[in-house]
Amino acid sequence: MLQRPTLALMALLTASLIGAAPARGAPVMPFVVGDLPLPSEASAGGSQVGQGFRLARQGDLAGAESAFRAALAAQPNMAEAQLGLAEVSLRQGKVPQAESYARGAAAGKPGAAPVWVALGNVLVVATKLDDAEAAFRRAIELDASLVPAHMGLGELLLRGRKRPAEAAQSFLKATTLAPSLAAAHFALGTAYATDRALDRAVPALERAAKLAPGDPLASHTLGRVLAAQKRFEEAVGQFGRALEIDAEYRPARLDRADVLAEMERNADAAADYQRLLKALPEDAQLWLKLGMVTQRLKKPKEASDHYRKALSINPNLAVAYNNLAWITLNERGDLTQARGWAVKAVELAPQVPHFRDTLGWIYRAQGDLPKAQATLVEASRLSPPQASVHYHLGIVLQERGAKAEATAALRRALEIDRDFADARDARQRLTQLQR
Repeated sequence: MLQRPTLALMALLTASLIGAAPARGAPVMPFVVGDLPLPSEASAGGSQVGQGFRLARQGDLAGAESAFRAALAAQPNMAEAQLGLAEVSLRQGKVPQAESYARGAAAGKPGAAPVWVALGNVLVVATKLDDAEAAFRRAIELDASLVPAHMGLGELLLRGRKRPAEAAQSFLKATTLAPSLAAAHFALGTAYATDRALDRAVPALERAAKLAPGDPLASHTLGRVLAAQKRFEEAVGQFGRALEIDAEYRPARLDRADVLAEMERNADAAADYQRLLKALPEDAQLWLKLGMVTQRLKKPKEASDHYRKALSINPNLAVAYNNLAWITLNERGDLTQARGWAVKAVELAPQVPHFRDTLGWIYRAQGDLPKAQATLVEASRLSPPQASVHYHLGIVLQERGAKAEATAALRRALEIDRDFADARDARQRLTQLQR
């Protein structure tokens, strides 16, 4: 009689989605030297500094450290060598040591804006945000055209300070100074999205995607923003472009599957979930989501198998218990088992009205109308109000002969949603009750 609402997949539309860009792989520490011009190879220590950064880029940290120390032996307090050692220390996880070297570099070369950017980068890693912000602002005072200073300040304001509107101003300045820098446009779009300025985020991310056609991140993030605007077809297109660039980019495939499910393109969503499960067979949420779309495809046995698999990995998934109970009820299966699952769902999530609704409806199927009524009354008091809960309560009350109460419950169902799945039956019952 009623297709149980099963999908709550659009976490994509919440703050958590657009608050931060999804990472691709492990983070790579940027070279703290920033845009600092390296000393001439002919100067004292210059060749060693150049060699040190070449070795650092190749991952030879021991060799890089030796080169930077040799540079300091040739020219004590050389800022570039100290920044090199700060880089090596960061890569080795020695953050306090890196900070010491970076502060030494700034003290030795206080008029060089890139040195202050480098210090700011190190201080961010050290989580000394006040000092980091001061370092970036000092760099801008020294050279307002230095793009890394604006980018560093913007990232700090966005990620560390949670002040996206201010961060956007820093990134906007960076895009003005470097209009072809994809990272600046991407950061600007992310800041706008985090600040809920979605209409501004879209063109910034479109520009980033155009400037970096070989990187799926901008298209993926643009898809997320479009999904947040409920522009689902366009969002699916952007996720598809990200996957054209990198077919194994799982965040884009997952988001596409979730949006396809929201659009009720269930077969397409199922295909994406199944592909993800080949790589992530122990992901309980993926099995749960596959069960949901499979249930919508009216394949109850397959859906039940997926829910059972999800529960074998994570036995605390209330939705899986609820949906197993509902399928069992609809398929005229073991009502005792169905009731057990429904009870478990309510125990795990007592504030979800649908779960109590399922339990109440099972009590009715078992012929226990008093328990059904009590459970559905509890469900009707929970938020958000659900038309199906009041509809079911109305039926139970009607069957118990409480005509006035049944009429009120059915009218309430239609007030909540005049077009819910069983609205026609609710109206017919109201007509019967008024005779």
